[in-house]
Amino acid sequence: MAPGGGYGPDGPLLMFARVAVENRGGTTQAVAWDFSNAPEDTQQRQQVVAQVEAAADDLTAATGTAPLLIGKSLGSLSAPVAADRALQRCGSPRCSGTSRR
Repeated sequence: MAPGGGYGPDGPLLMFARVAVENRGGTTQAVAWDFSNAPEDTQQRQQVVAQVEAAADDLTAATGTAPLLIGKSLGSLSAPVAADRALQRCGSPRCSGTSRR
């Protein structure tokens, strides 16, 4: 789960998405942004991608399957990670785990 800059993974939108994944037997991992070393927008974008790539690698190693990427606002900057890895992705809690949007 890649949250927004000012909207964490416990906010209602991402919380309901997390609950839906867990109710289907999935595992979730939220990314926590730390931009203390990335003061510029370009550096923050690069860090979002790097952190989501690391989280995707961790989940793939732990579960043996490619993860579903759920992002909101700032987290949507990680869309290239989903595209490059052909991950399932969801920008809305209406997505199912098998849909491609």
